[in-house]
Amino acid sequence: MESYQTKDLVLTAEYYQAQEIMENIIEMEMDDPIAFAIKHDPDTMYFHQAVKQPDAPQFVEAIVKEMNGHIERGHWQLVAIEDVPKGTKILDAVWAMTQKRDIKTRKITKYKSRLNVQSGQQQYEINYVYTYAPVVAWSSVRLILVVAILNAWATRQAGFVMAYPQEDIEFDICMHLPHRVQVGQEEPIW
Repeated sequence: MESYQTKDLVLTAEYYQAQEIMENIIEMEMDDPIAFAIKHDPDTMYFHQAVKQPDAPQFVEAIVKEMNGHIERGHWQLVAIEDVPKGTKILDAVWAMTQKRDIKTRKITKYKSRLNVQSGQQQYEINYVYTYAPVVAWSSVRLILVVAILNAWATRQAGFVMAYPQEDIEFDICMHLPHRVQVGQEEPIW
């Protein structure tokens, strides 16, 4: 059996074959990738699930951080419902909540929330034209990491703050305020 050894790690061809088989099985099971991820990841949840957790206050802090980030970057403007043009569909807001964990210890290191428009309510050529987002396959990431290990190269991880709203959208989208967020309140009532 072929194996690759570095100072700290022995990687076998059998290990990579098993990983690839598992990835293929997972990809075949995914009818809807978002629903699959949420169903199989206990650290990803919706708002109503997150506020029932023992660590709900940390999720609330993540919500406040997300809202403040959008406000500071000017991603939207508040418009009274009566000022929305007639015939314009106002889409619902949905929170996606995530607990980030340390890979080795599995301890929670960060709470994240992402504010989304309810995508199932969007209509083609009214709210969007294309839904492409550049992504990379995990097999490519692993290959690059293996090459880095074999060559004793240093690697670095980069993260983007509020990466999704960096791209301009083609249409004006009207969205209800997220659940429990109220304008003019010093603090939302949780």
